[in-house]
Amino acid sequence: MFIKHFFDLRPEELPLVESPRVAAETVRKELSAPYTSRASLFFYPLPGLSPEQAKRHPQQLIDKLSTGHFCLVYSGIGSDTPRCPAVCWQTSTAGSDGGRWQSGLFGDSIPGLENTIETLNRKALTPADLEQIRSPGRCDGPNPGSTVQKVGDHSGPSDHKQLLPLGAAASVLPVAAAAMDESKPDEREGVHIVLGLFTDGTLNNVDNIEAFRRKLMAECVEPAKDDPSRLEECRDRLAMRMGESYANAPTNVVKLFDLYKEGEATTEAKKTLVVKAYQPGAGTKSGDNDSIIGMATGLGQTGVPAQVAGLFSEAAIRISDIAGRSRIESLTVDLFGFSRGAAAARHAVNEILRGRGGGLADALSRSGLAWPAEVKIRFVGLFDTVAGIVNPQNLDLSPGNDRNSPVELFLNPEKVEQAVHLVASDEKRANFSLNSIKSSEDSIADNFREISLPGAHSDIGGGYQDLMTEDLLLYPMLSIRGTDVRWPEQTVEWDNLEALRARVESEGWIGAHSMNLPNGNKPSLGIERERDEHPLPDGRVDLRLRMQRMVRGEYSRLSLRLMYHLAAEANAPFYDIDETDESLVIPEDLIPFFGWLMQKNASGELELYEDYPDAAMLRQRYMHHSDHFNLTEFLIGDMAAAVEFPVQQLHPFRPALSRERAVYFNNGVN
Repeated sequence: MFIKHFFDLRPEELPLVESPRVAAETVRKELSAPYTSRASLFFYPLPGLSPEQAKRHPQQLIDKLSTGHFCLVYSGIGSDTPRCPAVCWQTSTAGSDGGRWQSGLFGDSIPGLENTIETLNRKALTPADLEQIRSPGRCDGPNPGSTVQKVGDHSGPSDHKQLLPLGAAASVLPVAAAAMDESKPDEREGVHIVLGLFTDGTLNNVDNIEAFRRKLMAECVEPAKDDPSRLEECRDRLAMRMGESYANAPTNVVKLFDLYKEGEATTEAKKTLVVKAYQPGAGTKSGDNDSIIGMATGLGQTGVPAQVAGLFSEAAIRISDIAGRSRIESLTVDLFGFSRGAAAARHAVNEILRGRGGGLADALSRSGLAWPAEVKIRFVGLFDTVAGIVNPQNLDLSPGNDRNSPVELFLNPEKVEQAVHLVASDEKRANFSLNSIKSSEDSIADNFREISLPGAHSDIGGGYQDLMTEDLLLYPMLSIRGTDVRWPEQTVEWDNLEALRARVESEGWIGAHSMNLPNGNKPSLGIERERDEHPLPDGRVDLRLRMQRMVRGEYSRLSLRLMYHLAAEANAPFYDIDETDESLVIPEDLIPFFGWLMQKNASGELELYEDYPDAAMLRQRYMHHSDHFNLTEFLIGDMAAAVEFPVQQLHPFRPALSRERAVYFNNGVN
């Protein structure tokens, strides 16, 4: 389904326009459905309302649809037709092939429609004529016996002409009619497709995030108005109940998807349609429980290969809806991904480069579309690639090694025009090894860039809430038994924890820029002790090294802006960033660093971020400490419970033994 301003409609689209009242109700249901696809509605440029504003504030869009200023247009493919068409073809009562156009039920409420219908009838344009405009050269005409003639495939977006004054829509039709009378074939019959592909990270699913937001408002925010202290506890319980993919925040992949500009860019010699498709991350299904197998291994029904297959299917459907039966002359692809989604983007590149034998070609073929003669990978934008594949059938039992079959990560610089990889310099987790696009430590292709930025994995790719409490166990709990319980500070266990505490303190996670905890207490880093009188006779002392602090989540907006800028330089089509959008605005205390970042980008020295004079503020207020040994939390009925991970050496978020992240290079080995 497409949403257009009335004056942007083409003559051949008129029979596919839904009546205003039905259109408003249809779009209301689409936007309020819990798990609706983000790509279910295709937005053309709407005066005063961007697609993102329409999705966030749907009532304004619905009001415009109900008055007929905006129109809901169907593709005409299969059952994708209006329930109550705004314009109908009524055959003559004499039984001849003649007839007239007339407004359907409630169609006359669309401003300017009556004048447009009069023009159609004055020009004696029939359904077959409109079909000829839509599909030049096609021989099979409409069924003359139909009472209401509906046009078939959508021929693509409008040409983004300057909006006509209200009531002037009829002036568009004579031009179209004249074009229809030309004897020579339409030289723009073929179309050029620009395709934006977006793959989210593990347990990142924007549909589930929206479902969680609605539940949170109903079950936590409203009831907690009288007692705000209960809000965080309620949110945590809801997150445990629904799953991590529901409780995360939208990633940079989602935000770039929203900013990627669909539409038509047409010249006299070339017609280009821009299409985009999004696929949720590994381990998730929209509206369903998170998958432990997909999350842990990156394989299975919600793994990386399945994610890419779903992405291609969605893309093929979108292209078919927009291009109809037009011949695709060329395909230009931009890809963006985060974490395992970045691995998925790289895997997708290799599938596309297989040509007619690849996954995208198969998906297009299923939608009745032939593989184009010209295909290019224009831009690949990656946020901290972590493939993390576990494949027991291949005896690959570690997500942190360099074995990732069947996922193909190699990016060939001779077949990819540009690639940008933003990586997290503060990521230390053993299971989060980096799949670099460098060919070696000191070598990278001229058309590739790998930029190291301060922060952990999701500080770069996004997904953190704007404000959160970090309560981290920095080492597995140590227990002291026997006579040593009298002087725990004099034990080896205490000395080991104290050495680690001193190291963490020296890294500067807590300091002058730190924020107080929700209860007003200062952030803390220290060894906690807990005495238990059992087992007799001496009992036991448990030691825990814990860090508690508040951390903000807006830092990932800087890497978003940087990727946006670099992709736009490569001609990826984006809307301008709305500086009033709260999800995109850069906080004031990050503006100096962002300016510094862009200066470094201009000079090609981004890897030298350590020179930034206020790095302590970044770490203490915005950087997340991603490695820890926290207990596994879950719900038993309505009760929250937590248990230690059974094998601490296999804890999924443990740091690497060397506290240095493993890096695997782009050498063609997967």
